[in-house]
Amino acid sequence: MHRAVLTAAVFCAVVIALAFVPLVGGDPIGRRPVDFHVEALTALGAEIEHGPTGITARAARLRGARITLPYPSVGATETVLLSAVLADCSESRIWRPV
Repeated sequence: MHRAVLTAAVFCAVVIALAFVPLVGGDPIGRRPVDFHVEALTALGAEIEHGPTGITARAARLRGARITLPYPSVGATETVLLSAVLADCSESRIWRPV
């Protein structure tokens, strides 16, 4: 699984036309998986490429999607919300357990 700084993954949602998130391993709290971010961006229409030094996300347009997070993740929720507001006139729904 790929890991990155949480802020970089959330930033990816804002500049989705083309974004690169380096793999840096986590922070003082511990490892931060970005799998939920990647799955959500893919569901919204982004193309994701995993490289040896990071993850690249591209999207000409995003579309609404139904996204389920397997467990609560503030960062992934932020990624979905920020990306969903950029989606073409369609509905997005996010579900996450509490």
